[in-house]
Amino acid sequence: MILKRCGCNKATTLVLLLLIPVSVFAESIKSFKFTGLEGEVFLRSFSDEQINTEAGVIKSLDSRSITELGVDLRTHSYVYHPKFLKIDAGGGPVLVSNQVEDLTGSGQVDEVLLNLNAHFNFLESKPYPFSFYFDRQNPLIAPSVNERILQENTKVGAKLSLRKPVSPVLITTEVFRLTSKGDGINLLIDDTIDEFSIRAYRNESRGGYNQLQLQSNRHLSKTGSKSLAIIPTEVTTGSLNFDSRLFFGEKDKFLIKNQVSYITQDSTPSLTQLKISPDLRWNHTESLYSFYKYDFLTSEQQGIETINHSVIVGFSNQKKQGISTYSDIHVRDHTTTGFNLFSSGISSSVDYSRKYSLGDLKLHARLAYDTFDRTTDAGQSTIQVFDESHILAGTVAVDLSRDFIVATNTSIALNPNILVRNKTRTQTYIENSDYRVIVIGSLTQIQRLLGGSIQDGEEVLVSYEYQTGGTFSHNTINQQYQANFLIANYVNVFTNISSKDISLGSGTPGIILNSVRNISYGVTADYPLFQYLTLGGEVRIEDQQEDIAPFVRQSNSAYLQFNLPRATSLRVTAQQETIDHDSSLEDVDLARISIRLRSRPFTKTVVTLSAVDEEDVGGTIPRQLQDIILKGEWNFRKLYFTLDIRSNKEIQGDFSRERNIFRAKLERRFR
Repeated sequence: MILKRCGCNKATTLVLLLLIPVSVFAESIKSFKFTGLEGEVFLRSFSDEQINTEAGVIKSLDSRSITELGVDLRTHSYVYHPKFLKIDAGGGPVLVSNQVEDLTGSGQVDEVLLNLNAHFNFLESKPYPFSFYFDRQNPLIAPSVNERILQENTKVGAKLSLRKPVSPVLITTEVFRLTSKGDGINLLIDDTIDEFSIRAYRNESRGGYNQLQLQSNRHLSKTGSKSLAIIPTEVTTGSLNFDSRLFFGEKDKFLIKNQVSYITQDSTPSLTQLKISPDLRWNHTESLYSFYKYDFLTSEQQGIETINHSVIVGFSNQKKQGISTYSDIHVRDHTTTGFNLFSSGISSSVDYSRKYSLGDLKLHARLAYDTFDRTTDAGQSTIQVFDESHILAGTVAVDLSRDFIVATNTSIALNPNILVRNKTRTQTYIENSDYRVIVIGSLTQIQRLLGGSIQDGEEVLVSYEYQTGGTFSHNTINQQYQANFLIANYVNVFTNISSKDISLGSGTPGIILNSVRNISYGVTADYPLFQYLTLGGEVRIEDQQEDIAPFVRQSNSAYLQFNLPRATSLRVTAQQETIDHDSSLEDVDLARISIRLRSRPFTKTVVTLSAVDEEDVGGTIPRQLQDIILKGEWNFRKLYFTLDIRSNKEIQGDFSRERNIFRAKLERRFR
């Protein structure tokens, strides 16, 4: 009777019966059955205004307001049987009103967008489930701290898995295409990603595993700042990764971890890289273990070959009476085209902790001795670094990872000093327009400029050259001593003394061998004055003496925290920090006040208010930041409301940028 009602012929029915486990025959079988509906109706409002001023003159004004009214439905159903084909599909229209304004005028665009999603999941209970999916969404994203963009994301793909007993290991494969498009005040987004991946995973005994993953990715990008020309890029990346975690021996005495990766990247610069990293840990007793680790790397990037071997062997012992020790022996052999660095050394440390009637004492001491032999080919005075990743947040300068970066980078024609690009390499930023370079002794920094094209919080790729220093050998002795004494769980007194002594072995170095002495000390406190009031703060002084760029740092901070009724807390913090460099005008003289209020004034209501006002006049370009953020959440039954308001003003030299953002969302959810 069921077969007649389904309208299935005998051959089709036989195939379906073979695909469905016997245990489900008693369940309901339908040619199609609707099982559920959920979704929401929403109203969203968003506005973004940016004003750029230089020397008191408004250079640009950009304003955008977006209002969205839409419905998002999600249906659940199945064909023939839930374990044969499950369908999750839905979507809905979004009415969008987009108003824009700048110094030349204003305009309005009304349009209807459509969210769609459809997931077809076949044979979920069988050892060979597979699925197809299509998703199109129009979210409001935040690609940087102060940027909000209405973006359209479309993803189409398929997944297939093989499980036991068909396959002895879990095999998962996926292929998809993801396209993203968006248009904001400062940023244009246009990306297409095609990706194929296959993963094999197997659980081993006692919590171990083996995993192998192959991935191929092609990324086409036209994303970038609107203030610079965008050069489309295409990057193809292939990778093979293996990692494992295996236990052996009685009571899992031995733990072996392995990581192997092979990457090829077709871009500028191109990259081929192989990494192998076996790691063995031997648990001798409950408190004593030894470790044996080897790292191998070989890479070729834009004609520059690098080979690196490093070995570290050591032990750690957690003894009673609060004493623990650590020791290791390490060797490294690093070769880059035209340059070789061989180093070896030993290090040891001890930690001690003990409770006294007055408080808790913690001591730490470390001593390390290393030898270095540098060999540089004739005419090879520098080494190239490609695409070093950094995040530029606010206008705070960021340290590049290498010392002694050359002033002129002759191998890169686009920029005579340092090449800075966006993450997708579609744009090259301009020095002293988008960023500036700061040199303090052997250290080089890059700092985002407000009037430039780099977004607040954006990840950038930096390429540069640094000096090899020639052919010579030297030895270093590193020492570190720390002490912390926590008194009655309220006051912590601390000191840290460290040094690096360098002695020349042979040769004539082309760089300064920088010996360092550093001492820092201070006190922190968190003391509850009353039931609803806590007082805290910190005083810290640091004095670093070195051959190249000595400095003195001092920071003071204090806070009051009020714990009030209705789960309300108010915290007010004041901070001052100064850094005085002997060899640079780029000092720090920072004053900062911040307020944070969090409250639950009503049931299912949360309100958070934070405000920051800081000013740094120590460097050659003074900077100032004022930031106010108000967030709120409220829900009543199935009605949800969220609010997000931000007012931001940054000043850097003669340039200032004001940003006002408003975002509100009202939803009515249903099932």
